[in-house]
Amino acid sequence: MRELRIPPTRDADWWEGVCQDALEEYMARQGAVVWAEAVAVLCESRWVHENVFSNFPDSYALDPIHLGSARNRLAAYGYVVADAVVVGSRLITAYLHGPSIARYGRATAVRESAATKRRLYRRFLQWTSRNTYCGGHAERVVEASLTPLKGSVLWVPDSARTGRVQTLLGRPLEVGGPLDAAGFWVTDPDDPGKNLVPFAVEVKNIRGTIYPWTTRCGTCCPSSRPSPTWCPYSRRAASTLCPSRCSRTLARWACRTVRFRRWTECSPPPYFTEGGRTCH
Repeated sequence: MRELRIPPTRDADWWEGVCQDALEEYMARQGAVVWAEAVAVLCESRWVHENVFSNFPDSYALDPIHLGSARNRLAAYGYVVADAVVVGSRLITAYLHGPSIARYGRATAVRESAATKRRLYRRFLQWTSRNTYCGGHAERVVEASLTPLKGSVLWVPDSARTGRVQTLLGRPLEVGGPLDAAGFWVTDPDDPGKNLVPFAVEVKNIRGTIYPWTTRCGTCCPSSRPSPTWCPYSRRAASTLCPSRCSRTLARWACRTVRFRRWTECSPPPYFTEGGRTCH
């Protein structure tokens, strides 16, 4: 492990340099990776803190877009070599450690590792693409979270069946398929019929990090582009995007474009379920 020079201000070039150092270290140890693996280890775990930089702050995390730029830098001079192979009708790309495949006696082991990881990633894609394995479970989690709140802080019409919401405020959805949930947030428990805030939920099975320019961002959060034909209440709805991971850029963009409010600014605060308890 080594010390990292941390300047007072950190621009994209600095972050890409940090990502390059981390990716070089990980590639040297692994020999071959699939990109989802590299992102999960370097951006979503403490691997960089524990294996690369001894003084990397706990609050810091690498951004996948900077990691991708670092990969392109390394590929430009042969440190990372892309190796794409069709596995079960899917084109799966593994990234090989250039110096290792150029070293006598090491290339075969690296390529075998790449083949194993490609097959494993192909199986992961096969499983997660089935709605019964992932999408269906996520929809049931949403339903289980909303059910305890019905009649207290939420009002969900009988017509808004989970996974089969075809209309919003009496108007049919004209873009995409049915939503997964919809209803109204009760802002005044003493007068439930007053100032109801509509909400809608659409579950998306997305593994990657979401950025403002990600195509699926518009699909998940169409109210970011208010359209009276799609969403008649777009200007007064409680628009919510809950990805498993999103970039800080998206968070800033959402606050600016969709006019989200921080949770601390909501009155009353939002409710959610945790371990069967209602929290706020």
